[in-house]
Amino acid sequence: MIARTSQFTCEDSSLPPEPESEGAPESPSMASSASSPASALAQAPAPMRVPAMTPLPALGVLAAPVPSRSTQKPISRLLRWNLFVTPKVALVACLIGLLLTAVVVVRAAADTRVDLARRATTAAAMIDRDAVSALAAIAAAGRPEAVADTPEFAVVREQLRVIRSANPDTRYMYLLGESQGRAVYLVDSEDEDSPSYSPPGQDFGYAPPQLVGTLKLGTPLVTGPALDQYGMWVSAMAPVLDRKTGKSVAVLGMDVAAVDWLKGFIPYVLATGAGSLLLLGLFVSTIRSGQKQVEDELRHYASHDYLTDVPNRFALDLFLREINLGPGPGERATVAIVDIDNFKVINDSLTHSIGDRVLTRLVDIIRAKLRPQDFVARLGGDEFAIVFPATQLAEARDIARSLREAVQTSAFAVSEQPLDLTVSIGLAETGAPGDAESVLSRADIALYAAKRTGRNKVVCYDSGLPVQGEQVDVQRVIPLVKSAISADTLVLHLQPIVDSATGDVECYEVLSRIKDDDGALIYPGVFLPVAEQFGLISELDRRVVKGAIALLEEGPDLQLFVNLSQSSVGDPEVLEFIRHALKTSWIDPSRLGFEISEAAAAADTSTAAQWIASLRSLGCPIALDDFGAGYSSFMRLGSLPVDYLKIHGSFVRDMDTEVTHKAFVQAMNDMAHAVGKKTVAEFVENDRVRLLVRELGVDFAQGYGLGRPAPVEEWRKSRP
Repeated sequence: MIARTSQFTCEDSSLPPEPESEGAPESPSMASSASSPASALAQAPAPMRVPAMTPLPALGVLAAPVPSRSTQKPISRLLRWNLFVTPKVALVACLIGLLLTAVVVVRAAADTRVDLARRATTAAAMIDRDAVSALAAIAAAGRPEAVADTPEFAVVREQLRVIRSANPDTRYMYLLGESQGRAVYLVDSEDEDSPSYSPPGQDFGYAPPQLVGTLKLGTPLVTGPALDQYGMWVSAMAPVLDRKTGKSVAVLGMDVAAVDWLKGFIPYVLATGAGSLLLLGLFVSTIRSGQKQVEDELRHYASHDYLTDVPNRFALDLFLREINLGPGPGERATVAIVDIDNFKVINDSLTHSIGDRVLTRLVDIIRAKLRPQDFVARLGGDEFAIVFPATQLAEARDIARSLREAVQTSAFAVSEQPLDLTVSIGLAETGAPGDAESVLSRADIALYAAKRTGRNKVVCYDSGLPVQGEQVDVQRVIPLVKSAISADTLVLHLQPIVDSATGDVECYEVLSRIKDDDGALIYPGVFLPVAEQFGLISELDRRVVKGAIALLEEGPDLQLFVNLSQSSVGDPEVLEFIRHALKTSWIDPSRLGFEISEAAAAADTSTAAQWIASLRSLGCPIALDDFGAGYSSFMRLGSLPVDYLKIHGSFVRDMDTEVTHKAFVQAMNDMAHAVGKKTVAEFVENDRVRLLVRELGVDFAQGYGLGRPAPVEEWRKSRP
């Protein structure tokens, strides 16, 4: 342990951390089996060469101890007994042998140190990171001694003991945290009555700058050998990374007995007995290639994912900084984020080893579909990023679509049972120099939109997309929703729905937003799930209906459609609220329509049909939204008293390139007309799709290609 000495006895060597991967397969419970840590530590990944596009700063050669006298004497005797020996030759041969032995030992020390650093890093990855984060938080709050009273303390201690028992040469293991600028003990593997036991909160002692760097930057280090009253030992320390942030929250240390550590040197020393000339050749080879090999290994571990052997997030950041980004057509790049659909189900139901095979299979498919200049990296878990340099969004979208289709049609079987794999892909295009960070966020938003709208899709970023739902701060959003309801401050946007034949605006769909404390808009994808979870969604529906009626009173020639949530459909109180609001207003009820999602109608068809019929009897037109998304059938159309069918945008968006989607749209349109209902095509985003919609006879169209959602103020300004 470094705490037992006042200085380092050799030069420290910083090693890169293992890549953090959110959602990556977890290690088996160490509390239940001592063999799992041993097998994991034994399976260190083999080093591989790093592409030239990911340069790293030079790393120094790892230091090693000087050979002892007992090691030198046998080699000296062997050299003197050489058949061609003379006094002068013996002296020269002895000196050469000793020199080459020292060089080989240095090489052995370097290899042994790299192996020790790998073991420490692997052990750090096995610890329950959530428990470690909880202990580190207590220490950071200035109460490190209090960690012993927590259940996480016992869990982590047991894990340290299991890992230590799986490594017989490890004499001591401990976990360090940071408290008020000091390095302190959190947990160790010793019992309280052991002489080497360190209670939680005790100062770590002399903490050099390298240790502080390990705590804050998350880089492992190896020190030693050192000598104290407990004997000679070598220490390795590695960061424990927070599962959510990927930042170092604590440091795991392990002390290895120097006797066991030095055993690895013996084969190298004996190899020098083959002769002075052989040792000299080995010496030359070591000087020329030894340092470079170690550096190549360390570069690879720093910049590549250990499972899939693709670059990691660190290498991705370097690549994005190196490529020439700018506003010109040849300077734009497109970034895609690829995520396996339902990967957690695969891991949970089919074991993590199957999940690992799925990840490697996906990497093979991605590599087969990409061009030589494209770059792929693993972000963590089942997420991968692809950079298409000098590629505009339309071209990258075509590649992404072919990749999605290749994954969907790939043959992957588990126990001779086929496993259907699909991926969702979000795309975003760079627009200016220094856009590397924000383009990843935009691609992530597009990915969330693909997940939210049914998965197995390719979605391009648009400013109207909501932020990722998993990143929603519920405690922050709830007060904002309640405030918008109580103060009646919902922000309404209008998106036009146009006549396919004439291109004239027929009506508008009302879309809601709320504002945060800084005045920035929060989109429905963020606050609607929260409102539904906490029982506020029906009240939000009422506020939107109230705001829509006020707009209709303001614009006599205006017609609006309002979305109703699944919670409101079938609710007699919501129906009564709408009836009373229309009764107390002078507007014609036919100017206020309602959109009901297919999922809401499918939840209880008979109840929904009666409720819709009651709403329709007030004179309000009804539209069935997201038709074709998976719930409804043509048989159900006759039982639902709706006036419009809004064909789901997943069929419409790409029907200019997908023949089957075009056929689906045509079939849905013809059948809807056959039962007396009008149709609306959603997600019309370009002129080709708009012309096809008109050609197929779809009555109305809606999408970014015809008009984006705009604040009510813009509608007011456009009025004559």
